[in-house]
Amino acid sequence: MWDGRLLYVGYHAISSILSFAIDHLTNKNYKNIRLEEGVLRYERDSEKVQTHFTSLLKHILAQKHPIIGKQKSLKKSTQKYLDNFFDGIALTDSILSDFSKAKSYLTLRLHSQTAYVGASPVDSVHNHINRIDIPETYTVLALDLPNTFHILTKEQIEKWGIAEAASNSIFRIKTEKSPILHPIPWSPV
Repeated sequence: MWDGRLLYVGYHAISSILSFAIDHLTNKNYKNIRLEEGVLRYERDSEKVQTHFTSLLKHILAQKHPIIGKQKSLKKSTQKYLDNFFDGIALTDSILSDFSKAKSYLTLRLHSQTAYVGASPVDSVHNHINRIDIPETYTVLALDLPNTFHILTKEQIEKWGIAEAASNSIFRIKTEKSPILHPIPWSPV
């Protein structure tokens, strides 16, 4: 009996969050709103946007957790998440136009090689600034923004007027500062 109620609450919460997201996007004049393979896709004018629905769900449902949550309503949490996402898009656009702004946001992200299997050409690892530091794992150059990560592409680096050799220097600098890729040596006492 308990499992059935838990499943119902989960389904009810998920469908409510999707409904709140669609309403909020509609109020922001987005059209053609749809959920495809876990990705919420929507358009406004010639702008095509997508949000990973599972990220939205994890964020919203964690806020409802009795210990770690902030106990906001599902509707307000959904709207705030999407508004922060839109703010992140504006910030990303601003940063991508100017390397001097982007420098402080540069970071490295680790992605499993399997994450790129079947990826579209735009999302292909060959389009990203990457290298292999750990077996079966790509280290990709990204921007660590307040509400999201943005994986950098070769085209974006070229717009900054940075040659690929310079992007390799960025990798070297960021890798040297990474405790994951270069752990601090220690020995047991």
